[in-house]
Amino acid sequence: MNGASAFYPAPKNDEYQWKTCKASQIWNPLSIINWEPDGSKDASVYNAGGAYPDKKMGVSTIHKKGCNVLSVGGSANMMSFSDFMAQMKNDKSKKGLLWWNPNTPSGHSMNE
Repeated sequence: MNGASAFYPAPKNDEYQWKTCKASQIWNPLSIINWEPDGSKDASVYNAGGAYPDKKMGVSTIHKKGCNVLSVGGSANMMSFSDFMAQMKNDKSKKGLLWWNPNTPSGHSMNE
């Protein structure tokens, strides 16, 4: 699950203290809340309820043309790899479909 829903929390010992946002705080209902992570190198990408959309969490290439993504608004879509990578590398000065932290103007983590 995209860590934006928990404001990209800093790693700490008690992960159950995370706050979560309300749907009304999210700027776009097409914002991506979940995607197929790349578990081919590291299976731990599946245990995260606070994933960062970065190269470590990656995107699965099991499908040849793209990956499945789930949006905050409830839709499921196939997103091309090039579109996913463009969203992942989003300019840090503005929100995107993967970077949508409601607590920051840019949608990125406050820890970066």
